[in-house]
Amino acid sequence: KMNSFFPDYYGDFSIGDYFYGNQHPMKPFRLTMLQDLVWSYGLQNFLKLKYPKKTAKETFLNFHSSSFFNKIIPEKIFLAKKFSKNLENITLKKIFEDCPIFNGILEYCEKYTGSSLSAAKTLGEKNNFISINWSGGLHHSKVDSPSGFCYTNDIVLSILELLKNFSRILYIDIDVHHGDGVEEAFYLSNRVFTLSFHNYQQSFFPETGNFFEKGLGLGDNYSANVSLKPGLSDESFEFLFNPLINEIIKKFDPNVIVLQAGADSLSGDNLGVFNLSLFGHGKSIEFLQKKNLPMLILGGGGYTISNVVRCWTYETSLLVKKKISFDLPFNNFWEYFYPSTKLSFNTSDKTDKNSKKELQKLKKKILQNIKSLKFNKTKNI
Repeated sequence: KMNSFFPDYYGDFSIGDYFYGNQHPMKPFRLTMLQDLVWSYGLQNFLKLKYPKKTAKETFLNFHSSSFFNKIIPEKIFLAKKFSKNLENITLKKIFEDCPIFNGILEYCEKYTGSSLSAAKTLGEKNNFISINWSGGLHHSKVDSPSGFCYTNDIVLSILELLKNFSRILYIDIDVHHGDGVEEAFYLSNRVFTLSFHNYQQSFFPETGNFFEKGLGLGDNYSANVSLKPGLSDESFEFLFNPLINEIIKKFDPNVIVLQAGADSLSGDNLGVFNLSLFGHGKSIEFLQKKNLPMLILGGGGYTISNVVRCWTYETSLLVKKKISFDLPFNNFWEYFYPSTKLSFNTSDKTDKNSKKELQKLKKKILQNIKSLKFNKTKNI
């Protein structure tokens, strides 16, 4: 089918209008800018644009508990606060600094989750090879509570959707934070392999994701955590990424890849501590494209918004296999990129705290875990 060369591009064009609050680092507005830059480059001519269905409330319950919604619906919270003991008030408050309850929050969840789910469905129906939803990738959310700027967990819900049609799924997370919500959801499963690259240190959110978290029961060794230190460079990232992916694909033989392409692992991110360039981040996508597997591409973190927009625009061009100019075209948000007029940006000169020796050791240990997978190949669904 000629058609299937064009990736599906899911976007609800109003998603950028939701606002977490003035002081909050997460800015859905970056998606409005992204849309504009992708269009300014003319990349929409090589995408199948899809407008997602809103998620039905029942669908959320495939993963989230029914009490989850009491925590994000303003009226319910108001009542809970009014009648709860002080102790609970404190824990409630903690959630809401990270995950404020803003105007239209339920609609926001329905839209970004709906986009990821629609994207997963298209892949499941084998109608396409690549589906993109840059508004998704909210990987921290748990069964019964929002966490780390993430409300409903669109990734877990999409993977559950994909499991109807694919027997084995590889989830890869290149956000600077550990993909804890997704890992936890599939910790006991041997049908979903979760691989997360992230900064791991005390007092860096969410403080989980060390090498020893590798799955349990049937899921033993089906979770891998690449716990890294600040300053991660393109070279260090590639040194780990490529061999680990190769080994997982050889041993686990996934039928589909889900990539959470969080852009807070880029150099100069307002919350991140890594030092990846546009190309280092994008190389992961180029490498995965060569594997010739269906892919669901999702967004995630990213708090220096001009660079997030650069990154996901560049990666959209990689996914449609078109070379684009590194001079930014005229666009409606040029003042956000000012004084730069370029698509790429400089990385910082901070040192990579990941020594070659440590990386070598970590790589070896993770490869050993992957090699020891007890594998019963289920027939492809």
